[in-house]
Amino acid sequence: MKFLFEPNLAHQREAVDAIVKVFEGAPYTRPEERFWNGEVSRNILKLPHDDWYANAQAVAKENSIEDPASCQEPDFTIEMETGTGKTYVYLRTIFELNRRYGLHKFLIVVPSVAIREGTLTQLRQTKQHFSELYATVAEVIEYDSKKLPQVRGFCVSNHLSIMVMNKQAFDSDKKIINDEERDGGNLLEMLQQVQPIIIMDEPQEGMDTENMQKRLAAFNPLFKLRFSATHRTPKNIVHQLTPYDAYNRGLVKKIGVLSIHESNTQSNVSIEFRKIKLNGNKEPTATLQLNQRLVGGDFKSKAFTVKRGDDLEDKTKNPVYHGWVVEDIGTTDIFDGDAYVKFTNGEQLEEGRGHGIDKEAIFREQIRRAIQAHFKHKERVAPIGIKPLSLFFIDRVANYVAEDGLIRRLFTEEYKAIFEKKFGRAPENIADVHNGYFAQTSAGEFTDSERSMATNKEIYDKILRDKETLLSFEEPLEFIFSHSALGVGWDNPNVFTICTLNESESTIKKRQEIGRGLRLSVKQDGTRYRDPEGTKEGQEVNLLTVVANQSYHAFASTYQEELREELGKGSKTPPTRDLNKTPIKITRTGRFDSDDC
Repeated sequence: MKFLFEPNLAHQREAVDAIVKVFEGAPYTRPEERFWNGEVSRNILKLPHDDWYANAQAVAKENSIEDPASCQEPDFTIEMETGTGKTYVYLRTIFELNRRYGLHKFLIVVPSVAIREGTLTQLRQTKQHFSELYATVAEVIEYDSKKLPQVRGFCVSNHLSIMVMNKQAFDSDKKIINDEERDGGNLLEMLQQVQPIIIMDEPQEGMDTENMQKRLAAFNPLFKLRFSATHRTPKNIVHQLTPYDAYNRGLVKKIGVLSIHESNTQSNVSIEFRKIKLNGNKEPTATLQLNQRLVGGDFKSKAFTVKRGDDLEDKTKNPVYHGWVVEDIGTTDIFDGDAYVKFTNGEQLEEGRGHGIDKEAIFREQIRRAIQAHFKHKERVAPIGIKPLSLFFIDRVANYVAEDGLIRRLFTEEYKAIFEKKFGRAPENIADVHNGYFAQTSAGEFTDSERSMATNKEIYDKILRDKETLLSFEEPLEFIFSHSALGVGWDNPNVFTICTLNESESTIKKRQEIGRGLRLSVKQDGTRYRDPEGTKEGQEVNLLTVVANQSYHAFASTYQEELREELGKGSKTPPTRDLNKTPIKITRTGRFDSDDC
C-alpha cells in the first residue's frame, strides 16, 4: 500500500497559513540574490522586526489565542493535537515559505530516533505529493557525523534544502560539528552564514534547556518554529489546535477505556518495595508503591518515599495499612546484601518484592481483554480494508524478551485460547503476529538506539521506516510490544488498542499513552477513513480502546487533569467512554468478577 495525502484539509491549511502570514510584507528573494561570499547560499528575509512582530500579534488575535506568550525573539509556536498531521504541516510550511518568500534552507531538529525516522519517512512519502503541488523537489539530508561533506553540500546548494538532525548531534562541545579543530568547526561557521530556519519537533523533549538554547542559537537561525501538542515553553503562539478542537472536529479517534483493577482494595494490603536510597550518614529511605485513598473514596496506586517510623496508614489515608509502621530500612548479609524494609508487625520485604500483589492475574486479564478488543476491531474494520494493530507498553522488557518471560507466556496462552474459541482451530504461527521493539545494550539496558537496534534491523525497519508494509494485510504482525522507545514521537494510524502492562499502575502520561493511537485509520488503498456524520456511539470505526490497569474513574480523572495542567484549568477537554458493561475486578485468587467481553 501507499499513503495518499490530502492537500486541502482545513485544519492543516489553517496552521500553514498562520505561519506564512507572520511574514507578510516580505518580498520574494530570487535565487541569484542568495549567495554569500560567492559560496554559501543563505536565507534572506527582508522584513523589519516590528513588522513580523505586529503580524504575529495579529495572527494570534485572529486565531483567538488569549495568551500568545509574546516575546521579541523570532521564535514561533504551533500547537497541534497528536494525530492531526503535525509533521505534514511543517513540511508543507517549508514548501509554502519557499514559494512565497524564497526561503530555502531548513534544519529540522528532533529529539529521538523514532521522531527522526518518522520525519524522514514522511519526507519520502510526500515527495511526489509536494512535487505536484509546488513543482519542486527538496534536497533532503540526514545529518551524519561520518558524512560531513553532505553538510557542506547543504550550505552551498541554491535549491530548496532540508537537513534532519538529532539534537544529540550538537548538544556538547565534544560533538564533531562543534569541534573547531576539525572540519566541523568550519561547517558550523558555514551553517551560521546560511541562517537556516530551525524547525523544532517536540521541543519540550530536551530542547528548552539553557544548554540546548545556546546550541541552537549557535546556528544563527533566521527564525525558529516550534511544533508539538504539549509545549512547555511556548513563544509567540500563532496557532492552536487543542485536544477538544480535534475531538469536536472529528480529526482523531474517539477514546474508550476498559478498566481492570483489583477488587476489595480496602481489605487487601498491597505493597511493592521498588528501591532503596542510601543517604551517606543519614538514615536510608525506601520507595514503596501503595494504594492511596483519594478524597472521593476511590483508590490510586502511588509511589511513596518512607523512612523509619513512618506509618503507612497515615501516608496513604487508607485504613488497610493499619499496623504497618516502618521499623527499619537497610541492607544485610543475610540477604546477600539485598535491601529490605522491616515493619513493626513482623513483616519484611526485599527490594523488588511485593506483598499482596497478584501481578500475573492482572497481566493475564489485561492481555486477554486487549486481544479480545483487537479481534472485535478487526471484525469491524477489516471488511472496509483496514488492518488493525495493538500496542503494548511494558516497563520490564525481560518479561517479554525471555523465552519464558511472563508477558510472552501469557500472551501466547491467551491468544491461542481466544483464537481457538473464535475460529474452532489452533493458530498456525503465533510468533508471526507479535514482536517487540527494543534492543539490549552491552550494559543490559534496553534502548531504541540505532546501534543497538542493528541486531534487530528487520523489526526496526518494519515499525519505524516502513509503515505501509506494517499496515498491509500481507504482513502478519499485529501486536507490538514496546518499552519507552515508542512512548514519544511514534504513532500509527491503525493502532486501535493500547495496553500498558506495568508492575504497578502506569506512570506513563495518559495523553502520551493515548497519543500513539489517536490518528484516523488508513485503508489498504492509502486513503484515510472517516466515520460518517451521525454515526451512533459504539458503531464508530475510529474508536481507540485503552486497556487500563486502574478504575475507569481514576483513569479518566487522571487524563482530564493532565490536559488541564497543560492547557489551563478552564480548558475544555475531550470526553472518554467507559467500555465496561460491568466492573472488571480481580480478586486475590485470580478469579474475575465480570463476564464482560
